[in-house]
Amino acid sequence: MVIYVRDFTEVFEKAASVTVIKDGVKTQHVCTSEQFDRILKALKKGIANSRLMPAFGVSLQDETLSAMTAGEWVEFDFQKRVDEFEMPFERLLIEVVPDYAGINIIRFTKEYGYTGRCFHLDLCGGNLSELYGIIKNGL
Repeated sequence: MVIYVRDFTEVFEKAASVTVIKDGVKTQHVCTSEQFDRILKALKKGIANSRLMPAFGVSLQDETLSAMTAGEWVEFDFQKRVDEFEMPFERLLIEVVPDYAGINIIRFTKEYGYTGRCFHLDLCGGNLSELYGIIKNGL
């Protein structure tokens, strides 16, 4: 099994905006806003000790769109194609669940939508509870 050691938090810092999706309702925050900063800091705290691992599965467009109608999600938009770890994307989507030990990061590309391989982070004892609280309680 391959374990990557590069800090994945650097990827999110390149985003132009983040969209919070709460039970299907979307709210976008640009990278210069206080809300973006709060979301990014909470995410970085939750994944600070994480390890990038081989993905456990793939995303399917229709299933992902359906799943996004419930729960809490964040989607980072880069407004251009980005290639990290030999996988391209324009956006990265995360379901925010406070007690997961690992998270799938779903890639969006103009060509395939949400269909394709995901990134997977083993949170190594971290969690997204702070980010979840920010989203659940409103910014």
